[in-house]
Amino acid sequence: MAKTVLNDWGIENCGQVGEIVFHLVQHGILGKSETDRPDDFQEIWTFTEAFVTPFQPQKATFAVRKIRRELSPTPRIRRKRKSDSASSSKKS
Repeated sequence: MAKTVLNDWGIENCGQVGEIVFHLVQHGILGKSETDRPDDFQEIWTFTEAFVTPFQPQKATFAVRKIRRELSPTPRIRRKRKSDSASSSKKS
């Protein structure tokens, strides 16, 4: 939503965010150090990298598949085959 709002306001890149920050500094709303400068905001990231990509759904990972298996109904208990029980009784 941030990208949509900022774009609606005409803010489309880092440099414009830096301009806003430094206007706020000039008016005493924000502070800065002696080394801070507007160039610090030049194309550090794109709006897509900051406001879209981190919030996109991810592909199912191994952990997600494991959780799905754990949440699925309990598997049936396997019954012994007649041949298994017969061979085990012969061994006794």
